[in-house]
Amino acid sequence: MKSIITILGGASTVLSFMVGLIAAYNMHTFIEEWTEDHAKSEGFMRRTRLSTTAIFSTSLSDRCSRRRRKVLIWTSAFFVIVGVQALIILLLRSL
Repeated sequence: MKSIITILGGASTVLSFMVGLIAAYNMHTFIEEWTEDHAKSEGFMRRTRLSTTAIFSTSLSDRCSRRRRKVLIWTSAFFVIVGVQALIILLLRSL
């Protein structure tokens, strides 16, 4: 039982790394698209501050809305996998 749980822990670690990379890529792409679509008229210094809060913006283009949805899905998947890893660790410690 312990060896199966250890293998599942390693597999979930690799999976969480891959999902984290996909989430980071989508977040980076979202900020680029948001900057292109919504911050063209802003100055350089203001644009960097706006891009950090763009994920919470309610007025987004369709392209940005789709990308934000992908960001939220992949980020949620990442945190679910991290939660599963925490449960696996707790299960291993109890054995």
